[in-house]
Amino acid sequence: MHRDIKPANIFVTDREQAKILDFGLAKMTASRALRATAVAGSQTETRTEILEELLTSPGSAVGTIAYMSPEQARGEEVDARTDIFSLGVVLHKMVTGALPFAGRTSATIFDAILNKQPEAPSRVNPGAPPELERIILRTLEKNRDVRYQTATELLTDLKQLRRDIESGRSSNRRVPTPRSRRRKVLLVGLVAVLAMVLGGVAWWSAEQHRVVLDIREWQAITNFADSAVSPALSPDGRMLAFIRGPGTFFTKGEIYVKLLPDGDPVELTHDGRVKMSPVFLPDGARIAYTTVNSSTYAWDTWITPVLGGEPRLTLPNASGLTWIDTQHVVFSQIWSGLHMGIVTATESRSNQRTLYLPVREDGMAHRSYVSPDHKWILVAEMASGWKPCRLLPFDGSSPGRKVGPPGECTYAAWSPDGKWMYFSSNASGAYHIWRQRFPNGSPEQITVDPNEEEGIALAPDGRSFITSVGNRQSTIWLHDSRGERQVSSERFSTAAEFSHGGGKLYYLGQRETPSLNTVSELWTADVQTLKVERVLPGFSIFQYDISADGNRVVFSGTDDHGQHGNWLAWLDGRYASKLISTSEDEDTFHFGPPGELIFRLIRDLALMRTEKKRTGLNGVQLLARSSRTLIACLPMGAGLL
Repeated sequence: MHRDIKPANIFVTDREQAKILDFGLAKMTASRALRATAVAGSQTETRTEILEELLTSPGSAVGTIAYMSPEQARGEEVDARTDIFSLGVVLHKMVTGALPFAGRTSATIFDAILNKQPEAPSRVNPGAPPELERIILRTLEKNRDVRYQTATELLTDLKQLRRDIESGRSSNRRVPTPRSRRRKVLLVGLVAVLAMVLGGVAWWSAEQHRVVLDIREWQAITNFADSAVSPALSPDGRMLAFIRGPGTFFTKGEIYVKLLPDGDPVELTHDGRVKMSPVFLPDGARIAYTTVNSSTYAWDTWITPVLGGEPRLTLPNASGLTWIDTQHVVFSQIWSGLHMGIVTATESRSNQRTLYLPVREDGMAHRSYVSPDHKWILVAEMASGWKPCRLLPFDGSSPGRKVGPPGECTYAAWSPDGKWMYFSSNASGAYHIWRQRFPNGSPEQITVDPNEEEGIALAPDGRSFITSVGNRQSTIWLHDSRGERQVSSERFSTAAEFSHGGGKLYYLGQRETPSLNTVSELWTADVQTLKVERVLPGFSIFQYDISADGNRVVFSGTDDHGQHGNWLAWLDGRYASKLISTSEDEDTFHFGPPGELIFRLIRDLALMRTEKKRTGLNGVQLLARSSRTLIACLPMGAGLL
């Protein structure tokens, strides 16, 4: 029994053979162990103990939670059928791109494995043959006596399905399965199953299901020398509104409108105010936008006619308007200080009702997006920085839950049919466009441009969207008695800090992986020679702190298996990195007094924060340079929705 079947332990060789690796948790059945050691005569017991010790890692958790069988999760005695269940989880993810039993904590995943039925693969991927769906769901039976009993049974059904597909016969019929013969799985049988699945029906894999937009198909819409941000489309999709200004949150700039595809951009405002979140009214003849008083942080909504005319103040203390119909709107309102929540009301503010108010008193729900059926709302919010987007019911009955990728989410949108949620997020280390199947799909990144994309306006037909593409550069420089010297050159680099002795400079540098994801890695440079080298390969890091002795680093990030959390590691790699926290309520870890770590803890309405002061070399400054330009349209094709 392997006891840890999962994608990370399945490798495809150059000969297109699927092989299972990592037998650290494997365990022989007693009968197999005894047969393998029968030649040892009186030494059988000792030999068996040696084999058990070689095939099992003492003290390791037995399995990976998301791929565990119910009996494995309950800590019961397992047999070969537990590997069949884990393989079923792998097959489900290959077909749908999502885990059948998911959750944000170990407890919720265990509950799903033990008590909830997996989503039918065809609901996520309509192209999945019904017979393949039946096979997958049988591997995921919670009662192991109803599950496939041997790998031979499963292999027989898969081979029959493959023949039906290749011959063009319907796969709707139920393929008869052999009766149970034996309740043990030969490892070679499991390898054969995986080789056939990965080689014969690879077109259903999660990577094939993923949509990645080809940047060669992008069409430039604006061509200013400076930036164009915050795109918004009219209800008929014929006009584009945007802000000509440098910032992607709020920015000092003017509202422009442009007739698509080739109309000239027309400036509608001329007041120089700080603005954000333009949106068309349902009639398509007017544009609402938010102004921000940078000194008092007053958020007000103005409306300007598309055909020209003076803007007028419409709703004070209201920002990020979204129209539900011609009479009712959803907007953000300040309650006290910076505490901003989402409310719904008429345009005259009658019948006002609160939909969502962040728990934290510094929480600000800035933008809201109502689903096409008016039953759900996506919210972009911040609290000491942007948070992941939130999905909540329109009736305000609950605070909802986080959706989309785990990074900062600044914009969101719905597909016209309400089946997909779209996000502008920096979860991969840079801002890109993501999507997630509503309501419980897995987030997937769909743009991989070397630059960045932020903001999203989905076309009414759902076949394309408009975003602001940022040509952003950031490099690390040193300025001292020798003048300015460039430290980083190849990567977008940020978050520089000196070692406590001042001899080294650490920073985060972004790069794209072969799978087209962006990771943010820790680099170090010698201050004298400027020789750089990468530290801690295998981690994508968001925030870090170096210990006073220069030997250790504590950081928030994600490992190459997708595990997100806070870690403690030795910079010279003498010991394995240690995961110290996975709680979303704990972040910004720093080294404190010897033997202590200081971090920020968020609980209910209380926010406890510890700030660590740092000193660098006298007379040394860190410099960064950046810019952002143009809006582009991305044709999405029939496969996106």
